[in-house]
Amino acid sequence: PYSGPLSLVGIDATDGFMLYIDQIKSQVSGRPLVILREDDAANPSQGIERTRRLVEREDIHLLTGMTSSAVAY
Repeated sequence: PYSGPLSLVGIDATDGFMLYIDQIKSQVSGRPLVILREDDAANPSQGIERTRRLVEREDIHLLTGMTSSAVAY
């Protein structure tokens, strides 16, 4: 989450993740990584809407970063 009660956790987690992505030069096995970010605001209904958008419209291959167990569930 980038807003709401868990925003500091979400921002710190993203910063750490992006530090690693920068270290591997945004590539895995020679293939470029495209990072998409969405804000669930630690709200389960907003989280499912954003997840559906990423999976169904953006055809993502990996989803990570949920900090709220209610959103992850």
